[in-house]
Amino acid sequence: DDGVSQAYVQECATALIRKQTVQHGVRVDIMAREGSYKGMDPERKLSVIFGGVRKQPSGVFAGGRPVEFSYNEQTLEVEVSLPQMSASQDVRVAMRF
Repeated sequence: DDGVSQAYVQECATALIRKQTVQHGVRVDIMAREGSYKGMDPERKLSVIFGGVRKQPSGVFAGGRPVEFSYNEQTLEVEVSLPQMSASQDVRVAMRF
């Protein structure tokens, strides 16, 4: 929502997120944004944090392309920052071991 008014009652935007464990990894599908509100940015910049990761992944991919990631072995988290993209497109983030 716009963060200021109560227009969210009638105007809002959401995105479905699905996580799935697959052979040799995990993937997260972030679907295109649905809905709208006044002043909504057509772009989005996303970060994905995978928790409970016991070893560093061999690679992380977004849209099938390798992306940079950081692994914190103390918190067991992998953080991926995706480049800015259109909010109207789906994106799949896959972590492989």
